[in-house]
Amino acid sequence: MKLGSISTIFSLCIAISVQAQHIRINQVGYFPRAQKIAIVEGAKNQSQFEICANKNVVYRGELSQQQAWDLSGETLQIADFSDFTQCGSYTIRVKGVEQSYPFTIAETVFYNVDNALAKAFYLNRAGIEIVPEYAGKYTRKAGHPDTAVIILPSAAGPQRKAGEVISTPKGWYDAGDYNKYVVNSGISTATLLLAYENYSAYFDTLTWNIPESANEQADLLDEIVWNLDWVLSMQDPADGGVYNKCTEAAFSGVVMPHEASNSPRYVVAKGTSAALNFAALTAFAARIFKEKNPEYAAQCLSAAQKAWQWAVQNPHVEYYNAKADGDFPNIRTGWYSDKDFSDEFLWAASELFIATHDTIYVPYINLNREFTIPWWQSVEAMALFSLYNHRAEIAQAIDTARVKEQLLFTANNLLVLQEQNPYRTPITDFPWGSNGVMANKGLWLLYGYGITHNVAYFNAALSCFDYLLGRNATGYSFVAGYGSKYSKNLHHRPSGADGIAGSIPGFVAGGPNGNSVKRDCGNHYSTYAAKAYYDGWCSFTTNEIAINWQAPAVYVAHALVAEYEKQKKIKKN
Repeated sequence: MKLGSISTIFSLCIAISVQAQHIRINQVGYFPRAQKIAIVEGAKNQSQFEICANKNVVYRGELSQQQAWDLSGETLQIADFSDFTQCGSYTIRVKGVEQSYPFTIAETVFYNVDNALAKAFYLNRAGIEIVPEYAGKYTRKAGHPDTAVIILPSAAGPQRKAGEVISTPKGWYDAGDYNKYVVNSGISTATLLLAYENYSAYFDTLTWNIPESANEQADLLDEIVWNLDWVLSMQDPADGGVYNKCTEAAFSGVVMPHEASNSPRYVVAKGTSAALNFAALTAFAARIFKEKNPEYAAQCLSAAQKAWQWAVQNPHVEYYNAKADGDFPNIRTGWYSDKDFSDEFLWAASELFIATHDTIYVPYINLNREFTIPWWQSVEAMALFSLYNHRAEIAQAIDTARVKEQLLFTANNLLVLQEQNPYRTPITDFPWGSNGVMANKGLWLLYGYGITHNVAYFNAALSCFDYLLGRNATGYSFVAGYGSKYSKNLHHRPSGADGIAGSIPGFVAGGPNGNSVKRDCGNHYSTYAAKAYYDGWCSFTTNEIAINWQAPAVYVAHALVAEYEKQKKIKKN
């Protein structure tokens, strides 16, 4: 029940401080004309909540019935204030529970955090000095030029021999370490390409101050090219195979990139997963750049076709870290290993078919399989997204009705999960990188919204973003620098070694990891899966950054704004 304007309210909102933070909100804020929900824990015998501006009560509402959640050990109530649309800065109060962190209601409420999420990719670039003009106090020297990378025996090919050096510059550091991985770059870079494909007009209006911002290309595409150039350099030109990664022999210590650059760098064995991720990504890029940069698009498509041919000839090559061989070291960095390549074949075939319309790829496009929420080891959903986007032009060869059916099947399941969950988020378990899973669920729900125009899907996607920004059982905003209680000690070497308190803003923490039996920071973890998170540098299982959860967070954050702006235009007309 709305009580009236702030100037006419005489009720006072007095904060009551008890225990820990028990009102979980999106700590950045809310759109005025969209769903706005907070979650209240431990409000015994209370049925009302109040929204406060300074000390004035400007809105009162009814709390929902209590609902217990086994995964957090909490009894929860929902405070829904969606019909409160007045822009401003507020807190929420419930008697017997302390006042919430402050939040904002505004049309542009997510502008800063959204741009910070995207700019994190620039701040994680390899091979370039990060300068004050673009990074403020987070400047750093260039590290890892990767212009003399050693070929290990496992990577030797028809012409390139073990011990020779090649150049693989640029790219993004993959996660908290200083290595670069083709497999994880596949889904991560393609997710950003998908964001541009779906919202190009919106991204063409944005800039987040990177070195290329003055050119005529969207900043998002400029950032994508930085990593895509590196990916292209990881193909063996003699046979089309693709190296798994550019890496140190072992993870470096907590030092800045330039301080770790003296360690030798290597490319390691080719594999089916690397080849197919490469093929899917570069074929996707070819269609995005076809009109903007035809020469670059042609390079990408040719590389994609060569990688596909290698994968067809080598369909079951698993990746293993190379063992020591003579003077060559044992490799102990991340694997990104896989045993099932059916999803990669499906995705690569779909992207190549869209790019070429060559029916040789169609037999690999199996639409009757299970489609799971995308992550680096299961990329089949990426095929659905692209096939749906190009449904009109491929309908003669592809069952596009089945594509839509599969998309809606999962979107509907996510909608049910969101409606049943006490936090009103579509979450049921907490694997490593659970925040990436949540962001990808938001992406899928936005496809549901695009297909049906049912606002319930939009609200469910918005709840995924609310979760990342604080509406979760930990009470943390998982985006460094944004909110009142945010992740400050990310497992990210530049953040840990730069001498600046806290972590570089805009990076997303991995999130609660209730499935892990390895507790890297001792006894700091809750036994409840939804709270199994620790904001410490040592916690790589819950607090590491990674491009494969940064990318879907960028997608969802910006797509929500783009879709919200569309809704506003429709209502005005």
